[in-house]
Amino acid sequence: MGLRWLPSDVNLSAQVLKDTVTSRPPDSRARQLCVQVLNRFAEFASVDVDLNQYRGKYKRRTNGLEIPSDEMIAQLVSSIKTPQWRLVYIRMAIYGLSDHECWFCDINPAPPYDCRVLEGKTGPRDGVMPFYPEWAAQWEPWNGTLPKVTDTVGDHAIYGERTARAFKRHKIPFTPYTLRHAWCIRASVVFKQPIPGEVYLIIEISDTTLDRDLGSKADLYAATSIPDYWVLNIAGQQLHVFREPRADGYQRQLILRAQQPITPLAFLNCTLTVQECFGM
Repeated sequence: MGLRWLPSDVNLSAQVLKDTVTSRPPDSRARQLCVQVLNRFAEFASVDVDLNQYRGKYKRRTNGLEIPSDEMIAQLVSSIKTPQWRLVYIRMAIYGLSDHECWFCDINPAPPYDCRVLEGKTGPRDGVMPFYPEWAAQWEPWNGTLPKVTDTVGDHAIYGERTARAFKRHKIPFTPYTLRHAWCIRASVVFKQPIPGEVYLIIEISDTTLDRDLGSKADLYAATSIPDYWVLNIAGQQLHVFREPRADGYQRQLILRAQQPITPLAFLNCTLTVQECFGM
């Protein structure tokens, strides 16, 4: 999101960024996300512009319902008296899992409490992180027994139907979807994490964290289908580029230096040298 709306036939400028942002509907989630992405891209590309004035007054709603606050989500845990459905609720709250994924996942009981989804809509995926990790430590989503569900059709629809009925039965004042949507907002806004489909390029400026940025973090971004991941190696004055993400890691890696050029996959009209990336 954001980069894909930039015109490919004109040079990047502050006015182009402003026009792109204001082309999104005012006071909308699309406008808000576009501002967030393009502000970061402008900083990276050394374009002097502040897009926050165009952010608008978007208020998070889903199907006319308020997205629950984190405080409400936490308070409701103790009100769910059935332990099996409480476990479903906390897995959705902590990891943003869809209904059936709560039954088909493997959660690490040790920090960082990451979750592996065994059967997602697009297959298995690793590195689903807990937001908040404190919730994982407190509620222990790896412990307990899930409700018994018989899926005679095999399309997982029964899990959604049972979960929706359980939410109503326990008088939870929002739907399972809004609970998962709250996780996405928390991950993006509070933890500044990329949400697949919204982020097309991530750049890490790496000094003391180089091993992690080139290793576990690259694996995480690949598993969440981030198409273009760059690591600026401060000590080595190198740019590491990761592309072609798959569940088992990026399939293509480049190491560039000095005057070697690089073009973001999502914005083919913008080409930079490695020295320019380092502000040289």
